[in-house]
Amino acid sequence: MNNEAVQYYIAQKALVNLREQLKQRAIQRTEGDLGLVEEWFDLEEEVYHR
Repeated sequence: MNNEAVQYYIAQKALVNLREQLKQRAIQRTEGDLGLVEEWFDLEEEVYHR
């Protein structure tokens, strides 16, 4: 029974770690996407006003 408890604890910690990694990657992708949108918006505005 004790071994099962340790395995369960390790599995839960791994899930928490995985969730955190996925969350951080999603945040990074979102920040990168926003940066691209800002760049393209500026270029589009520049071309539109010519």
